[in-house]
Amino acid sequence: MEKSDFIAKIKSAGIVGAGGAGFPTHIKLNAQAEYFILNIAECEPLLRVDQQIAAKYSYKIVSTLEIIHNMVNAKKSFIAIKKKYTEAVKSLQKLIKEKPFIEIKFLENVYPAGDEQDIVYNCTGRIVPEGGIPLDVGVIVDNVGTVLHISEALEGKPVTERWVTIGGAVKYPQTIKLPIGTIISDAIKFAGGTNAKDYIIIDGGPMMGKLTTENDSIKKTTNGILIFPQEHTLIKRKQESIYVSIAHSRSACEQCSLCTEYCSRYLLGHSDLKPHLMMRKISYMNETNLNSYTEAYLCSECGVCSYYACPMLLSPKDIFHFLKEQLVKHKIKNPYAKKEVKNVHEMYKYRRAPIDKLVRRIDVKKFEHPAPLTETEPSIKKVKISIKQNIGAAPELRVKKSDKVSKGDIIAEIPQGKMSANLHSSITGTITEIADDYILIES
Repeated sequence: MEKSDFIAKIKSAGIVGAGGAGFPTHIKLNAQAEYFILNIAECEPLLRVDQQIAAKYSYKIVSTLEIIHNMVNAKKSFIAIKKKYTEAVKSLQKLIKEKPFIEIKFLENVYPAGDEQDIVYNCTGRIVPEGGIPLDVGVIVDNVGTVLHISEALEGKPVTERWVTIGGAVKYPQTIKLPIGTIISDAIKFAGGTNAKDYIIIDGGPMMGKLTTENDSIKKTTNGILIFPQEHTLIKRKQESIYVSIAHSRSACEQCSLCTEYCSRYLLGHSDLKPHLMMRKISYMNETNLNSYTEAYLCSECGVCSYYACPMLLSPKDIFHFLKEQLVKHKIKNPYAKKEVKNVHEMYKYRRAPIDKLVRRIDVKKFEHPAPLTETEPSIKKVKISIKQNIGAAPELRVKKSDKVSKGDIIAEIPQGKMSANLHSSITGTITEIADDYILIES
């Protein structure tokens, strides 16, 4: 296969990063790299989807990995996975036995081992520069769910479904394949419903996931739907407004520096990122001095500072997110792009957050369930497809209300010259509503 045909198939299929970021994959892979890394770390507590599809679809994944390896002209490819995912590891080891250009790299059972910059260092020994991306050091990283979608794209199948872990306070936690746009209330029903009287929903993992509602829907980037009782401490912290967070920081931050000492990017040598100093400075922020807050761009928002390190239960992660929004709003660019980093912090090995300890710290131990993968494909009669599910520009609509569509039809397309991703109908039916941010299709 020619590289141009390979990229065209990925572009046509509408593939974006399935690990959560949503970067268009046809752009990421339209490059050459010395190393390609398949990310199966899945370091967020409670999620099971990546390890389970790696075990179930190991042949398709390794076959596609080999194609990607050749297309990006890599000299070596790595499978980054935790040793405890024994079923997946066993299958993958068997398949790569005769492929010396593919190597399994075992990751520690720590958080955030799945951060792509952390994976780059652990697999290659290279450090992504401050404000940079893995390609700056000759590396491309893709999530296992993304690679599975590439496998399907090479068979002519667009992204219309994805595997999702439904967990937390539900009766039957499980990992299930759902059409893109499945309404979350329907997804919860497939797990037997919730066993909490009043509950809140997280799209993603407990650390980096965002609060959502039953009326929202499954996206290309949704790897988990977690249900928590409304009174759970984690939920109360996620519900706190940013202005309350800033007020708490102003009154309670004791400048112990633990948020900095455990910061995953600071430990990778990004020494310009010091969350404890930002927590001090946030009290004095206004629109005239935003250039003093640009280190917010270096934050990965992994949440270690907020949910693991801080003894006062403050939220540096949320403050960094707020600062990024303000910097973008005022068109202040990232000044750290490609600033070289020579060494990781000397305490890198010793300040990583063990998953078992993290699970207890955020009080989710009681929700740790296997969430087995189920082969049953539910019958979905209505989907609510978000129009923008990718980094970059939203795709342009190619349909109108009352149009009849079949599963796999393009309903929104990449605008000319823009970074975006195609969007396809995930069921066969009629378009009953088109809003500013979603398309409703009913069969």
